[in-house]
Amino acid sequence: FKLHNLPPLTDLGNGVKIHSTILPHDTVKTLGLLFEEDGKKIAYYCDCKSLPDEAQRLAYKADVLVIDGLRPGYHHSHMSIYEAVEYGKLLEAKKVYLTHTTCQIDYDTWQKKLPENFFIAYDGLTFEV
Repeated sequence: FKLHNLPPLTDLGNGVKIHSTILPHDTVKTLGLLFEEDGKKIAYYCDCKSLPDEAQRLAYKADVLVIDGLRPGYHHSHMSIYEAVEYGKLLEAKKVYLTHTTCQIDYDTWQKKLPENFFIAYDGLTFEV
């Protein structure tokens, strides 16, 4: 078993690219991914506390941003719902899906509280870009 680092950019050809960026998660780091094809962008930033400048640059105006939104209250290594919403607005993402949520997030209750084009993700969710 040998680990290999994912490069910052993997060009798969035909306009398909995968960008990777490091995200802070308490004392460890996680990997954020941005998928790009035909001018469309999907950012997957789960299991993180904040988004460094590079992650923000990559995800700016993404068609879809999937982002950590653990719970309403503060957590030392994950974003709260409120922090995730602020990043979604800052990045001007067209659609934002909050993921990595806990049982403190009741889907029906919280979905009504979110801004337009923000959604609570759920198991089995699919979307088109």
